[in-house]
Amino acid sequence: MRRRVLLLSLLLSPLSACNDAIPNHSTPNALLPTVALADRMAYVEQNSHTAFLLDPASKTLVPRMVSVGKAPVAAVKRNGQNQLLVLSQGDPGSAQITPVAAELEEIDADASVAPVTYTLASRFNGLAQSPDGRFVLLYHGSSAQNSGESPLFNPNELAIVDLTLPPSVATQSTVSNPYAKSIRSLGGVPTGVVFSPSFTFASTPRILAVILAENYVTIVDMNNPDRTEITVPLSTDSNSTLSPAQVLFDTVNPNIYVLAYGSDDIFQISLTDLGAAAPAPPSNDFRVSLSILAAGTSPSDMALYSTGGSTRLAVLAPGSQTLAIIDPSTSSTTSIATSIPANQMVVFNTSSPSAPDQSEQQALLVDVSSGSTSVLFADLQSIETAGNLALVSYPLGASATSVVPLLDQGIVVLMYSQYSANALSVVDLAKRELSPIGAGSGLQGSVIDSTAPSRLWSIDSGAQYGLCYLNLVARTGQASLSTGEIWLDQNITNIIPLGQASSDGHRYLAVEQDDANKVGNVTLVDADNPDRTSARTAYGFLLTNYLERGQP
Repeated sequence: MRRRVLLLSLLLSPLSACNDAIPNHSTPNALLPTVALADRMAYVEQNSHTAFLLDPASKTLVPRMVSVGKAPVAAVKRNGQNQLLVLSQGDPGSAQITPVAAELEEIDADASVAPVTYTLASRFNGLAQSPDGRFVLLYHGSSAQNSGESPLFNPNELAIVDLTLPPSVATQSTVSNPYAKSIRSLGGVPTGVVFSPSFTFASTPRILAVILAENYVTIVDMNNPDRTEITVPLSTDSNSTLSPAQVLFDTVNPNIYVLAYGSDDIFQISLTDLGAAAPAPPSNDFRVSLSILAAGTSPSDMALYSTGGSTRLAVLAPGSQTLAIIDPSTSSTTSIATSIPANQMVVFNTSSPSAPDQSEQQALLVDVSSGSTSVLFADLQSIETAGNLALVSYPLGASATSVVPLLDQGIVVLMYSQYSANALSVVDLAKRELSPIGAGSGLQGSVIDSTAPSRLWSIDSGAQYGLCYLNLVARTGQASLSTGEIWLDQNITNIIPLGQASSDGHRYLAVEQDDANKVGNVTLVDADNPDRTSARTAYGFLLTNYLERGQP
């Protein structure tokens, strides 16, 4: 394995003349979690407010450095784009310090594309983005004052950013970008945000944001942020505590479904297009109505599927050990008992043993909380007529702790406790076959590379410099469920698969290793042809131009 040491970048930096203004460089790097872009990694250092983009195809492995806003608190990959989004809180200032505005920075992996900075009016710490990466909604993650926050702030204030448009101020015909918005509160603060796929109202596409809060949700039209938000209470009982946990969207029969911990019901929010009868802005051109759907005791997961041209809602309720199939158009419910307290389901479409020549809606039902050692397959399209006959139980080698669907490859991975002799099972959905995989010394830090054909990567817990892999599906020249291991020179701490090939044609696995001083220590392994001899290590790259940076 070839090692590249980048500490020379520190030594070769020009030195400023000695004076009292020289910054203190003894402060160690403070890093946000590593962000995997499509073909490279991004590291955001908080003290110097600098983003480091490391391209595995680079011959020198010297990172590109981009300045970001002061006090960065969140960094994520923009959905659908090879770009980094960095949210910074800025500095409220003091008598001696000039205030610095909060910012959202958009940094393209292509260095020829200039970064875009959106200046924010408030110091947010929560960031959510639409599935297509067009909209970003910024919010205060809790009512508690955050580091760097102003003494007074409104925990229900939002900022809406349209990343397809440049920063702008409001005009007579357009709203500002970002758009500052305060939503009404029913005693809570935002706990999360879920974006819808595209609905159609007044013949125009709409993305809705559903903002979660204790006992209610708030609906915001992202395409028209200046329109009034819609607040939907989930309970009129002042003593209840309902925590919205899952939101589903039906764009064909415009509905939103909300599952809330603390309730035995599912909340159906129907959306009606007002068309020509819509009131003038800032009122909305759609209205909502709330219905309650009984779903069993303590529902934990739900899924929408289509059957015979109609929509059905499947709900798992482990408290009553039932699977409910609900027709939302009539509120008719078919409830059947399950032999395990299943609390997660994976809905898929494939042929079933009862109809091998016909594709049908099915589900895999799994218990990841109560220690069950079996799973259930359900023929969803038969439940309303066949009842429990539509369920078939299959044994597991141990109790599952997590479920990873890879539906594009026809499998589901069930992970077991790291203390189990069995590490996982790979479920072939079409064949209904479960293949258990053992682990001699236990696995740590397991990561599933979702890029087909998928592999599971893990750290050998017996020797933490061992990088193990399992082929979850067949590859050219390699059978499905075959394994391998390569040995690196230092203890492994994190494994990050990149989704696309770099400019040299190779797709990489970033293997982070012991780095107590946070100077940057990552080994780059070919994700498709892992081999020690071709791996390269970038060490010390976070010290690039260290003396030129304004460390505090």
